[in-house]
Amino acid sequence: MADGDATPLAGVTETKRPRRAPEEHFDADAEWLVLMGDSAMGERGTTGGTIAVLEHGGQFTGVPNTDLYSDQQIGWGKTVVGSVEKHRWLCEARRICGPECWADIVLRYTAPPAALRSDEGFGARDFCPTSEDIEKLGAIEASKPTAFHTRRGTEAQLGEFAALALVHCENAGKLIVACLDPNVGKHSRVIGAARRKALEVSSARHREWRAAKEQARHPRRLSERRALLPVYDPSEAEQ
Repeated sequence: MADGDATPLAGVTETKRPRRAPEEHFDADAEWLVLMGDSAMGERGTTGGTIAVLEHGGQFTGVPNTDLYSDQQIGWGKTVVGSVEKHRWLCEARRICGPECWADIVLRYTAPPAALRSDEGFGARDFCPTSEDIEKLGAIEASKPTAFHTRRGTEAQLGEFAALALVHCENAGKLIVACLDPNVGKHSRVIGAARRKALEVSSARHREWRAAKEQARHPRRLSERRALLPVYDPSEAEQ
């Protein structure tokens, strides 16, 4: 097949790429700060560290013989802008845009609460069974979950703007009911109005966020982030 020929090969299934939100509703830096900012700064859970200490027989002291930070965090090697410097820049932009703007930005890049999603329950048990129930039902039945999959329809109808729409709609209760069965009555109108409001808020907040990024100090170059000490010459040292 020639380079310019777009005809798919026989027997090959063409996979469609997922559609990304328009540029006015998406910013890679905002998504990074919301979803990965904390982990990029090294924040981790404490369970693993506690288990490691117990496995070693208790608390121990010592100094690591390696750098505490990676090249990607600091911005050395092939990394142009380190994640630490990027995090500082975006946190300054977050401060400039204000808490209300940032709250909507967070809603844009996060899913709605579990109770409002179709994966409510996650197949987990929401209460501990009594010993009488375990004896009566047996170990197999007692281990079964009590919260099962429930269809909410919020993601199917509102997509990636679901959390934003549920906060800024006129009536969240009516919107949830409409998402359960969008083909009944005026439910489609309720969903359409909520989605349009979410898109309006998203567009306005992203404009504020981009203006804040421009106002904030951009990531500094490596030469600006490190100090070069004068070369020490023993012959010129003062006695």
